[in-house]
Amino acid sequence: MKQKIALFITTILLVSSFGVCVVSADPDGDGQIINNPWDAPTTTEAPTAVPPSRLPDIPTAVPAVRVPDKVKVKKAIKKKSSKKIKITLKKSQGAKGYQVVVYKTKKNAKKNVKALKTTYTKKVKFKIKSKKFKNKKKLFVRARAYTMDGKQRVFGPWSKVKKVKIKK
Repeated sequence: MKQKIALFITTILLVSSFGVCVVSADPDGDGQIINNPWDAPTTTEAPTAVPPSRLPDIPTAVPAVRVPDKVKVKKAIKKKSSKKIKITLKKSQGAKGYQVVVYKTKKNAKKNVKALKTTYTKKVKFKIKSKKFKNKKKLFVRARAYTMDGKQRVFGPWSKVKKVKIKK
């Protein structure tokens, strides 16, 4: 008996927590209006079909910008006393340009910290010039391709770190 009373009270509390919906006659006689406490009154009539000319325009999907492929640093050569590094990249599919970064150590190159020089170029064969390169025994280079999404650059993955060959 106690279980039935507890179930009855639980049911009453559950129903009362949802609120009260009142059904009344529609003054126009078209159908019924259900007064819903959560939103505006709604009718129970079947919706009428909207003619195709009055349908809203569905926006077309904006094409996503394709991320460029991974770049490979083919060559990186420097004379010991020179301030210039000659770099040759393998051309990447869908690239508008390249970002090339030169580091003092391989560890810094992998962590992407303490770059000696960062350059943006559209060429595959080019030279980077900096006073910091003079008389260095080891330098490391890596690159990545980018495309443009409006005015913003969309970068591809970084290449492997390539050691600069120092000629004497």
